[in-house]
Parts: sequence; structure tokens; C-alpha cells
Amino acid sequence: MLLELFFSQSLEGFFVMLLDKPVCWNEQVDKKQAIEYILMHQRIAKINNAMLVQYQVTEEQMLGLTPKDLFERGIILNQRGWYDLYEQGCWHFEIQHHKFDGTPMWIEGDYICIYNEAGDITGCFGIQRDVTRRKQIEQALRRSEDRFRQVIDSISDYIYVTEMPGQGKPVNIYHSPDIESLTGYSVEMFINDWDFWLTDVVHPDDRTAAVAQAERLARGIDSELEYRLVRADGQVIWIRDSGRVRCQEDGSKVVYGVMSNITERKRTEELLHYAIKEQEQRTRELYLLNHMGGLLQTCRIEKETYSVVINICRLLFPASSGCLYILNEQKSALQKVHSWGTVLAESKEQSVEDYARAYQQDQKYKDPAEPTSLSSTLAYFPEERLVYAAITTMGDLLGILCLSFSDPGSDYAEQNWKQEMEAKRMVIARITDHYALFLNNLRLRETLRVEAIRDPLTKLYNRRYMETSLQREIYRATRDQTPVGLLLLDIDHFKRFNDTYGHPVGDLLLQEMGNILQCSVRLEDIVCRYGGEEFLLILPGASLTITNNRATEILDKVRSFQFAYQEKFLHVTVSIGVAAIPDHGCELEKVIHAADTALYQAKANGRNQVSMASTSPLQPKLRS
Repeated sequence: MLLELFFSQSLEGFFVMLLDKPVCWNEQVDKKQAIEYILMHQRIAKINNAMLVQYQVTEEQMLGLTPKDLFERGIILNQRGWYDLYEQGCWHFEIQHHKFDGTPMWIEGDYICIYNEAGDITGCFGIQRDVTRRKQIEQALRRSEDRFRQVIDSISDYIYVTEMPGQGKPVNIYHSPDIESLTGYSVEMFINDWDFWLTDVVHPDDRTAAVAQAERLARGIDSELEYRLVRADGQVIWIRDSGRVRCQEDGSKVVYGVMSNITERKRTEELLHYAIKEQEQRTRELYLLNHMGGLLQTCRIEKETYSVVINICRLLFPASSGCLYILNEQKSALQKVHSWGTVLAESKEQSVEDYARAYQQDQKYKDPAEPTSLSSTLAYFPEERLVYAAITTMGDLLGILCLSFSDPGSDYAEQNWKQEMEAKRMVIARITDHYALFLNNLRLRETLRVEAIRDPLTKLYNRRYMETSLQREIYRATRDQTPVGLLLLDIDHFKRFNDTYGHPVGDLLLQEMGNILQCSVRLEDIVCRYGGEEFLLILPGASLTITNNRATEILDKVRSFQFAYQEKFLHVTVSIGVAAIPDHGCELEKVIHAADTALYQAKANGRNQVSMASTSPLQPKLRS
């Protein structure tokens, strides 16, 4: 009963075929004739619902049919398998059958002969399942695999980016590491060296064509050329060089190109899997690197860039920790400005300093751990999974990016780790190159900004910045109904001082005067060099009385100041004119005019004194 229940309820197709009479099966029997008899007289005696569903047929249509009947109706196509069944006693197969309506289907099954006690064949028992859907999926996968293989075959071996200036030779600004496998030469040999590529790598007979292609690209014309290269080992290979030109915002042209080795095409299942995975990783890396570029563009000061770099490293290298070091302004020591993950050991902190020092001295870095050099700017410690990446621009060291990767475990093949580290090296190099370029530009912009508003001699704000700041303070004072004090200061007899001691000493005096003024004001006050030996001070929130008191304090400081020169001390005095907003007007020209008039009055009264501008409409005569 249990067997009968299983037989009827199973999802697998079952059937039993029985012979009208047993067939003797021994050495004396003609097996071929016996099998022909069996195929004609063995009939389906039992069949379950699952098998009826497979063939889309009723039980009445199936019962009593012989294998010969099934052959003739085109239901079963493989007759040879039935011979194997009776010769071997069993048959496992995966073949194509047809349903009764002619629809093809794939069947997987096992047939077994049934014997009586005498060893004679009495029939057979079969179990089979419909695997059509699986076969369709397998065929779809094979088609998909063929498509992916075509994609992989179209991916070029080597990528380059070249800047095409209007005048001069092309400048190679990026080479993918694939150039080493393509030509046998290291990447470093191609950077900014067009002559090496043309004279040592391009085949002599094809140099004219290669130069002509470069000229077309320089004119902004996309170009594709097939020519020969001579590898480092002397082997000659053919490549297809495809360059696409993109114009930058500044008008320069940049060529994004690919070179494919067209000498031979060998792709495998492993390469297909690796290329797809690698492409996904590179796409993610490219997105994050572009995202980093966008975030850096929003940074106004250098300090804001540190967290951008660290956060991008966290996303690109999840199983890592590290630190960002920046060289101080004196270029004498590294400062750790940001970190993530596990704190770096003190011994490694020192090794970072040693690496930076060796790089600055243009020496090969040596360490007991014997790091593996990944490039001229990267050092890798295999035992500790540690990478030092120099952040450089034009050969100058700006900082060090240190990354520590977690141990993948003993089950992880060392060869796989090396390949992964090579991929990480490319990403780290892109990070440091991109950041170095941006950091250098940010510092340059800051330098230009400072130079635009600062006096180069005294480092005080210049007259241009003074006018902008004073106008801003006038607007604020008018809005908030608050005063603004103004001091106009002039060094007495400065021309005589210059004529007596020389202009270099006069410059030192101006610098010292700037220091005195800076130390005599509040943080919110603005000290400017107005011109020559004149200085102007803006005191936001200071009334006329307070401004006058501040001027007196400065006058006393200058009187007590001793300027050392050639083992003797020199004394100088100043004259100061005092004005204020709104006492002397709420317009820039008027308040400066009032302070200037007061300064003239102080000089006219004998110098070395403070003079407050008159609030009377009758102003003294201006100095010429």
C-alpha cells in the first residue's frame, strides 16, 4: 500500500512495462532478436499521473503501448538507449522526447530491467522527470555567456590619457599598468616621454604613421590606427590604437585612448568571470573617485579636505584603517591630521616619518620589514598589509596616506591577495594624484588670495582690502547704529630716516611698526598699510573717544620702542589722525578725509602727537 501510495503521489513520472511471457536471457540467446521481441511485446502496464502530465495524455491512451508503438508515433526518438537498457540491465539518460501533441520536451530518467527468479526478463521499470525548463535555462546561459565573451573580447588591453598641447610634444599623463604586459616595459618609462615610445617601442616602419595619427589627434580629430610594436624581449606584435579627443574648458585637448593587442585573442571562462567582477569594482571605484572630486570642489579651506579623503578611503577599502599625514609649512615634519579604524602603532608612526624623509632626500626607502615597492610613490609591507602612498605634486612631497588592510586569513591564497593589492594600488594612486592636484591648487588659490589683500612687506592688509573692509563696516554701522573708529598714522621724518640709514633699514622699520600695531588692537580690528609710511586702523564699535584713547596708547608704545641697528638703538615717533563714524560722516571718502585732515593737523602742530578731526563744518586745509 505504501509503495502504491508513493507511486501515485510522486512528482516524478513512473511507469512499469511487462512482457506477455518472460524472455530467456543467457549466453545461448540471440540478444538482438530477443531485444526486438521485447520492444514489440513489452507493454505499459502501470503509469502514474505525473508521467501522464508530462506527455499530456490520458491513461487509456498510454496503457498497452509498446516501445515500438512509441517509436513509430515519434514520442521516443532514441531507440539505441533501449538496446543499452537490456544489454546492461539499466539505462540513465537525458534525451529529447515529444508529447503526444508533438511538442518537444527534454526528459531525464533511469530505466531498470525486471527479472524473475530464473533470471529471465519480465519487463522494465522507469522513473523520469521533465527537465525542459532546465534545458531552456542552460541554453539561455550559454547564449548569455557567448554575449559576455564578445564583450570581453572587445575590451582593450591598455588604456592611456594624453594631453595634446598646441605646441610641442604630447604629454602622457596616465598609463594603465597593462602597458607592461603589452610592451614589456614598466609604466614609469612612458610617463612624459613621447620620444621613448616613438623611437624604442613603435616599429621603425610604422613611425611615420604613428606620428601622423598623433598630429590628427592634436587637431582634435578622433583617430584609429593599426601598427606594430617591438616588445622589450624583441617580439613584434600588432596593436589597434583608438584615440578619442575631448576638449577641456581651458581649450586644451585630452586624448582618451585604448590599445588592443590584436596579435591573438584568448579568453577563458575564468577571465570572463574575473572581468565582470573587475568591471563592477572599477565602476564603483570610478564613481567614488568622481564623487571625491565633487566633494573636494566644495571645500573652502584645506582642513575640510581631510575628512573628504578619509571618508572616500573608508568606502573604497571597507576592511582597512589608516591615517592622513600632511607636511607642515616648514617641510620639516609630518602632522597626522585625520585617521580612521585602528590606531597605527608608534613604531609605524616613526616609519612613516622615515619614509617621508627618504622621499624628500630622493633616496630608496629601507626598512627591516623589507617593503615591496609598488611604484615610485608607494611602498607595501606584505607581512603587515601596510601601504605608504606619497602625496606629491611636481616631485614635492605634500603628505603621506597610510593604509593598513586586515589579514584575509590563511584560506585566502597569497596570489589572490597580490592581485587584489595591485588593483588597490591603482586606486590608491588615483586618490593621491587627484588629492595632490586639488590640494596644490587650493593652496595656490589661498596664496593668490592672500597676495591680493596683503602688503608683501609688512604682511598687513593692503589699501584695496582696507577700502572694501571700511565700506563693509560703514554699512554695518549704519544698519546697527554703532560707531566705527578710524586711525591714520604716519611715521615722522621717515624720508630722513631712509636717507640716513638706507631703504633696507627703512623696510625693517616698517615691518616693526606693523608688528606694534598688530599687537595694539583687538582681533576684530583691521590694520592696513595705507601707503608708504602711512598706516590706517579700522576699529569696529569704537566711539570717537575710545578711538582717541587707543591712538594715545599706540603713540606711547611707539615712543618707548627702541629700534636696534648696528649695536645702537634708534627712536622714532608717529603722528596720528583720529576720526569716527558717524561723527565725521557715513561715507568712506568723508571719514578718510577727516582722518587725513587730523593727521595733517598733528604734523602741523609739531608731530609726535594725536589729533582728533574736527566735527565743525569748517575743516582745516588739507596737506598737499
